[in-house]
Amino acid sequence: YLTGRFHLDTTTYASLHFSEGNIPGVIEVARISRITLQRLSRITIGGALQSIQYYYAYKLDHLIPPFKKSPEDFNSGMDLIKSDRGGHIFEPIIGVFDQVVELDFSSMYPSLMATFNISSETVNCKCCKDDGTGIKVPGLDFHICTKRQGIISKSISLPLTKRLKYKEYVRKTGSVRYNFTDIALKWVLVVSFGYLGFKNARFGKIEAHQTVCAFAREFLMRSAEIAEERGCKIIHGIVDSIWLKDTENRTPEEFEEVTKEIADDITKSVGIPMSWDGHYNVICFLPSKAEPDIPALS
Repeated sequence: YLTGRFHLDTTTYASLHFSEGNIPGVIEVARISRITLQRLSRITIGGALQSIQYYYAYKLDHLIPPFKKSPEDFNSGMDLIKSDRGGHIFEPIIGVFDQVVELDFSSMYPSLMATFNISSETVNCKCCKDDGTGIKVPGLDFHICTKRQGIISKSISLPLTKRLKYKEYVRKTGSVRYNFTDIALKWVLVVSFGYLGFKNARFGKIEAHQTVCAFAREFLMRSAEIAEERGCKIIHGIVDSIWLKDTENRTPEEFEEVTKEIADDITKSVGIPMSWDGHYNVICFLPSKAEPDIPALS
């Protein structure tokens, strides 16, 4: 460490903080993770995330385990088929389409974790198991605690709130500085979901990871239903985004207005923000190279 200077080595394995967020991004992640700038530039994004979790564990008076101590619960084969799944994907329709609108959940997985109190110690908690007060997880025989806030949901709330604000500032001002901070915080949020299922994460638990995916599947299906009720056709959908085509011969301006209303309706219905992401004059969904009759899913 250099006294009075900030020494940043962009060739280290942890330089993602700088390559994605530049100096403003590094400073912002240092603020929320409470890690000094030079130390932060030499650790991974996961290390920064764990620092946030340790801070809130201390504030909530939780002991921090030296290593992961929560093994996966026993599951039958049928339970695994139901629970061990990712997000939902609507098979795209092969072809070229005009006047298509994309709707996208803003930071979907972190928003679910923060909104529904998803954490390793709150999923299938003992205190809500018998009295039935827990939040029911859609499609799974899981519940979420309503009596205490989890470490994961608490620790993700600050970077999530700040990221959504910075994203709004970028749209309004086009500021490069705000864009850097937005991108840096985005990576912290992306890693937060992966660490729920990471085998060595001290506050990770696979059931919490599966719970997030279950809510994501339910809300994407509910979003599609709301869009179809307003005269839209789902031509593709993947985990947290849907692409809509008009079926009622509205003008592009009218369709844009309707889809913005749909985004608001979805937000009110599911409780996490759905944003109007863009309008495509033309978009093409291609077939698989191996099977021309099957669309490419990615």
